[in-house]
Amino acid sequence: MSLEIERLAITLQGVSPDTGGRIADLLGGILTRRLSELDRDALAADIEQADLGSVEVSAGTDARALAELIAGRLIDWLERQPSGDSPAQGTQEEQ
Repeated sequence: MSLEIERLAITLQGVSPDTGGRIADLLGGILTRRLSELDRDALAADIEQADLGSVEVSAGTDARALAELIAGRLIDWLERQPSGDSPAQGTQEEQ
């Protein structure tokens, strides 16, 4: 199975342009590593949009830590989504 991320848009408020550029450089590799650790068969097949929420970090947090935090948020969000293999909602037990 292959996993393709067509587009990833993240708003970084209060982050310097240098740190933002470094995050952009690091994030692809970190996401590749973190996604490779997932059970991809358990993930939803088609996800169009994810809202990872907001997070406050202390001033001076380095780019690698921020990139790891962003990747962790995305992985957590993906793991909470219903998989394509999950039973249909509204089963008899729930009715």
